[in-house]
Amino acid sequence: MLRSPVFLIPLIPVLSQLIEPVRHTGATVVGRAPYTCPQGTAYTLAGDGCAGAQDNGSVRRPDYFWGFINGVVYPTRPPWNVAGVDYAVGYSGTLKDPSVPNSLPLCVEGSGNTRRIDADVQPCVLDHFDFSLNGGYCFKITGANRNTVVFSNDLFSHGPSNCTEHSGWIFIDRDTKANILVQHSEFDDNYSSHSNGAITTSGDGDITVSYSAAIGITGRLENVNNGATGSITNKYNYVEGIGNGEEHGEIVEINTKEPYVYNENWNNYYASDTNCCDTAFLYITSGAPGPQGPGLLLSATASYNVLIARANPTQKNGVTVSAPIWVDTTFTNDIETLAVDNNYIDPSGSYHAVFVYPPNDTGSIGAASCVGNTSLKTGLPIKGTFGSKSSVLVCR
Repeated sequence: MLRSPVFLIPLIPVLSQLIEPVRHTGATVVGRAPYTCPQGTAYTLAGDGCAGAQDNGSVRRPDYFWGFINGVVYPTRPPWNVAGVDYAVGYSGTLKDPSVPNSLPLCVEGSGNTRRIDADVQPCVLDHFDFSLNGGYCFKITGANRNTVVFSNDLFSHGPSNCTEHSGWIFIDRDTKANILVQHSEFDDNYSSHSNGAITTSGDGDITVSYSAAIGITGRLENVNNGATGSITNKYNYVEGIGNGEEHGEIVEINTKEPYVYNENWNNYYASDTNCCDTAFLYITSGAPGPQGPGLLLSATASYNVLIARANPTQKNGVTVSAPIWVDTTFTNDIETLAVDNNYIDPSGSYHAVFVYPPNDTGSIGAASCVGNTSLKTGLPIKGTFGSKSSVLVCR
């Protein structure tokens, strides 16, 4: 979907244990002893991700709320274990070179940087690979049986090849029926690709990303093309920097007129004071524009997330993200059920913490919940009525 860059938007009040020390080229941990999540188990039954985390991972920011972000010390923080802070995300252990003969599973076909994955060849698990080597790797997934392809403890990064152009590192082809599970992995792009999404789908299937990190992604973590069906679930992830002005940087953009389901829970999203031009972290809409629509989100949840947008002095009004949470009902798009609950937000570089736009469009929001959202800057609840007519979200 085409939208104006954020600086043109009108100002509206608005699986494995550590084998050897982990090395990572970003501003992350270089080797770390196993640890326990300091916030305990109070939120385990609600879905806290600590119990399922690896002992080590490529990304952890233990001082996240106490100075990591431009020396900012927040007076409050979430009471649960936060991804990338209280437990590590990303890959651990030794990563393998995919170019070594017979190292990739039988479901992977072809040679060179771009490979085909036949999801109907099972099991299909790509575990502990460094896909940043040899110019970078990308995968086109095909299949008819809605089997699952698993990427676990892998690293995806930019390279001189064009495999990250437009369709990203993982692409579900049109007419394909396959599910994708990415866990304990890292996407590290340094804003170098022109990809609409690190993971892009034109097919039928469920995409789940968990315990993973995305650093400097140009476009989106996931992009849904018109005609795609299924769901996206992101949980226990850390995203630092997304969007660079060339591409709008939402975590997910959905552009299909087919019914879809979207879940964002227990994640941690951060736009620094050098970020540029994101529409939102969580852009909640079925999104299909014009003749492709109207679209329909059967359900959407955005709960137990941390969303921090720091002001960028080089951007108009200091804005890096129009709103950490943006609900959009443009083009008569409908959302049947919506939950925006228990998020901790610093909207310093935003027009709003929560935003429903356009307020008078022909789309609608059905049953909606917006409770327990808290300002990281003040510790106070985020309340208000956002939108109007049939596109209303009341935060209490």
